[in-house]
Amino acid sequence: MWRIGVAFLIGHCCLHWLPGLPPWPYAVLLAAAIVVAGMFRSVSIVAILCGFGWAWIHAQARIADQLPPQLEGRDLLVVGSIVSILDGRDLDPQFELEVDAADPGVPRRLRLTWYDAELRPQPGERWQFVVRLKRRNGFANPGGFDYEGYLFRSGIGASGYIRDDDRNTKLDEPQMRYAVLRARAWLAARIAAAVGETSMLGILQGLAVGDTQAMLPAQWRVFAATGTTHLMAISGLHISMIAMLAAMAGGAVVRLPGAQRLRITAVHGQALAGVAAAIGYSLLAGMSVPTQRTLLMLCIYFAARWARRTIGVGNVLGWALLGVLLIDPFAPLAVGAWLSFGAVAIIIAAT
Repeated sequence: MWRIGVAFLIGHCCLHWLPGLPPWPYAVLLAAAIVVAGMFRSVSIVAILCGFGWAWIHAQARIADQLPPQLEGRDLLVVGSIVSILDGRDLDPQFELEVDAADPGVPRRLRLTWYDAELRPQPGERWQFVVRLKRRNGFANPGGFDYEGYLFRSGIGASGYIRDDDRNTKLDEPQMRYAVLRARAWLAARIAAAVGETSMLGILQGLAVGDTQAMLPAQWRVFAATGTTHLMAISGLHISMIAMLAAMAGGAVVRLPGAQRLRITAVHGQALAGVAAAIGYSLLAGMSVPTQRTLLMLCIYFAARWARRTIGVGNVLGWALLGVLLIDPFAPLAVGAWLSFGAVAIIIAAT
């Protein structure tokens, strides 16, 4: 299975390396190539072509969802929900807005800054804003942060700021579909209230809920120099530890009255508790690419345990790679994805 996962990844990379997207008529050639490769039973070639097509479809949709040039610099009325955690210490809060209603051409997801905000939006709330937007852009300095690429990967079609206007108002309280986001924001706020003004706030919030907004630049430099950046937020290591501890506790289910009569074994308890803990902790982490990889691998592992089957670690990694690319076709554009899968692949090869 790992060969199929790598082939699917190669297809994505072939698309992302192109200077521009092929026109839609080439889709006929792609479909024909997939059919021919299938007739010759070349599974790897089929996986490469399918990966290319999957990334192509999503890239076309992502590029289409960006701000038209004629809307730049104009006052626009938008209505949407706050879909990110705000830094409570920031006087000029920044957040992402999922647009429900707006002028034609406004992207579905925006990154906004509210300068000198008199009101404090909360995650999940529905607001109406008057905004000025600009298209995705950023510096292309070698070795620098690719801000435009970050916006593209995150599905943010435009960035901008909120105008000082009487029409800026909250329309609705948080909805149930943002319950996880609200829980993460609540935990981050409780941690901030408990520890007060300390340089360790960003580290505590990062380890607890994956929110690293309060991290200091000096801390990031230290973590980068020591190679421990990936440990400063919820990562695969933390999720695996929690899942294994929960699985150990779940194995005690056999001691419950009636467990033997219902044919519930320790393996069942371990699988259920491990998967539940992994899913819950992954949701707290915001489902980043390393988190998705670990969650998928743990789910496959516990499913094999439940079915009492043995599955190779390489195949588990292949399934996880395939699942991550299906969920997020733009994962190869993030350095963290390569570090996450690369580190596990090196460990597998070494052992």
